[in-house]
Amino acid sequence: MKILGLPGRDQATVAWLQQLLSAITDGNHEVTLPSYRHWRSAQLPDPIHEADQVHALDVDLVVAKSMGTMVLLELLEKGVAPPAVVLIGVPLAGYSEAQTGGLKALVSRRPCLCIQQTDDFAGSYQQLAALLEGSEANLQEVSGSDHVYSDTAQLATLINAWLD
Repeated sequence: MKILGLPGRDQATVAWLQQLLSAITDGNHEVTLPSYRHWRSAQLPDPIHEADQVHALDVDLVVAKSMGTMVLLELLEKGVAPPAVVLIGVPLAGYSEAQTGGLKALVSRRPCLCIQQTDDFAGSYQQLAALLEGSEANLQEVSGSDHVYSDTAQLATLINAWLD
């Protein structure tokens, strides 16, 4: 299986995502993790630019955290259509109307697992559930309010159960 991991805005999410992906893979999978331009420069985060950097990848699964979910939506606009998607910490507070529409379209077109903290300050589980009401997305609530999602063992358990 080819997995694309799309980290969050902060470069520290790379190590977090590597730890998570190693817990959901058995070592026989190819994992790609991009390095975002704003980590190396004074430029602002730019999901469109980041999507341009990975748009040609052929993957079986995308695991996206926070800003990575925005990059994924841009990838979908460019025609990348991964068969399965895991979204962690969807930052609804930062989503535009177009991104909200893109998220609804995403979950209606492919298998999607959404993991959201109960009181995530960037968008609570209830807000995400209300937005995706009636969709076929698998929504999983985890405790927390800090948008960090530090319990990678719990996340891996949820993801592995969904993949099986």
